[in-house]
Amino acid sequence: MKTFKATPMKHVVRRLGAVATLALPFLAGAGCNTYKYFDINVSFDSSGPTAFDDSSVGQIHTCVVNVTGADKTTFELLHCPSMNAEAPFETGSFEYSSYASSGTIDFEVDAYVGLKTTPDCLAGKGTIAVPVNGATTITGNLV
Repeated sequence: MKTFKATPMKHVVRRLGAVATLALPFLAGAGCNTYKYFDINVSFDSSGPTAFDDSSVGQIHTCVVNVTGADKTTFELLHCPSMNAEAPFETGSFEYSSYASSGTIDFEVDAYVGLKTTPDCLAGKGTIAVPVNGATTITGNLV
């Protein structure tokens, strides 16, 4: 039969202290990323050669946001267009958050007629390049 020698409590405490000391750099780095928040106001252009009118905005059914640059994702923009009779060209704002700490985040909104998000249903496109800076909340206007 094997016997086990009891380790004095002093050695256990020293070992735990060494493990805790090794873990500190890892724990100190955990959670240090901070979000940047982007508030992007979206509206339809109502002037110029590629302008929307009340009728063409009314035909939009789907808006897709493509994010590229310092971050990447794609999502559908809800309530686009807004169907607000008093401000038919204003869709409102969307919020986006990212861990990006530098560079530029490019937002592109593609507006589609019908229910398909295919090139032949694309009615309009707007883009904005937003530099990531030291601010926690960064705003932009996308037309």
